[in-house]
Amino acid sequence: MANHIVIIKLTNGNVKVENSQTDKFKTLRPTLSPYESLSSSEVALTNHNREVIECFTPRDVLKVIRADGTEVLITDQRTLFNELSDNFFFESVGLIPSENIVDTFADLPDPLSHLDEVWFVRNVTGVWVLGTRKESGWYRSNDTQWLKANEITKYFTDDE
Repeated sequence: MANHIVIIKLTNGNVKVENSQTDKFKTLRPTLSPYESLSSSEVALTNHNREVIECFTPRDVLKVIRADGTEVLITDQRTLFNELSDNFFFESVGLIPSENIVDTFADLPDPLSHLDEVWFVRNVTGVWVLGTRKESGWYRSNDTQWLKANEITKYFTDDE
């Protein structure tokens, strides 16, 4: 049966995954990292060792329910990935060291010395029309630059 999973962000920061086929659920920690598969429609959740803990497809997930109660129907892989990376994982500031929180993008440390670390930027800076805008939110170092959480997969899929 398709669309039998509902993913819910709990008020304590954890993520509840309900399966309507089995009436069972599991709870996931918000410290997992979502990755979008390039070869299938899967979105994988990995731990800090990059071991896959869970995989979801748009065919299996009916909807997600954000912490504020907003329900989003899942129709494609991009929506699923964006919802998980923007609203379910990388959201709990209290789960990362306070030194990994900075005021602006310019305050992020050298990405070379912080490979695979996740940092939170509090404030938006720059001007959109000038191409200098840097959003607030979660960033991860790939060893050469800081990538916004929902741009991590884009970095690996660009043909340029």
